[in-house]
Amino acid sequence: MACEQAAAVYGESAMRLEELKKHTKRLCEEQHVRRLDLFGSRARHDARKGSDYDFVAEFEQLAPEEFGRYYFDLLHGLEDMLHAPVDLLTYEGIRKPALRENIERQRVKIYERQD
Repeated sequence: MACEQAAAVYGESAMRLEELKKHTKRLCEEQHVRRLDLFGSRARHDARKGSDYDFVAEFEQLAPEEFGRYYFDLLHGLEDMLHAPVDLLTYEGIRKPALRENIERQRVKIYERQD
């Protein structure tokens, strides 16, 4: 769906999601991201001015010494792109079943690597 059509149907927040998907593709590819999902108030379209962005990422299989660099490069890249605070979780790091279930219900796919 084109950005203009999405905005007409779903409003401005949908257009932002389409733009976000377009602009994060390169960043995700560079940082070895397999999948990136948005959740929380931005995904539910009820964010307030100043709301942060909540993301959960799945990375490619990385050596432990590489993971931190790619994680923080993704985090800072998203913050720079969005000019807003970002909370970045990884699927592997989610220990609480209730949080995982909440994310699964709300998540909006932003990027998924095509094999």
